[in-house]
Amino acid sequence: MRGFIDRKFIRHENKIYQVLKGIKGVPKCYGLTENSDLILEFIEGDSFRNVEQTLDNRDQFFKDLLEVILCMHKAGISHGDLKRKDNILVSDSNQPYLIDFGTALHSKPSDTWPKSWLFNVFKQTDLNAWIKHKYARNYDLINENDMTYYSPNATEKIVRIIRRFWRTITLRNYRKSKKQ
Repeated sequence: MRGFIDRKFIRHENKIYQVLKGIKGVPKCYGLTENSDLILEFIEGDSFRNVEQTLDNRDQFFKDLLEVILCMHKAGISHGDLKRKDNILVSDSNQPYLIDFGTALHSKPSDTWPKSWLFNVFKQTDLNAWIKHKYARNYDLINENDMTYYSPNATEKIVRIIRRFWRTITLRNYRKSKKQ
């Protein structure tokens, strides 16, 4: 059963890559092997997670990343999982690339309410992820222009409150243990 589900996700991801074909910042997809393995262009570089602290020209990188996200949305695709830093690659030439479209949504003008609504939620999640990465979770620093892209949903707000509370508690306990 697991193999069937995995193959279904891979076929879905292949279709998404075909829709995004030609968009700068999305690796070329050469299709599937007989074993349903996805064949993608190799991007020389590393994940955003591994290079975020040493990223050259951050402003240009995030401008380019926003352009990739907006082009993806214009093509009718929302990623939905860009908060994971490993889904953003940084090439050796400092260009952003998006990968792992397994959970992405493809929206068409003929889509009915539930799917079009979910697509818009995913689109906003993509933009919120861009803000999260650009400002390293320092939401108080978001400039006026970037604020137009940011609109956290209720779940994100709740998670942020819980995270802040948890960090406060664990930091307090850590400090207490250091004093003893």
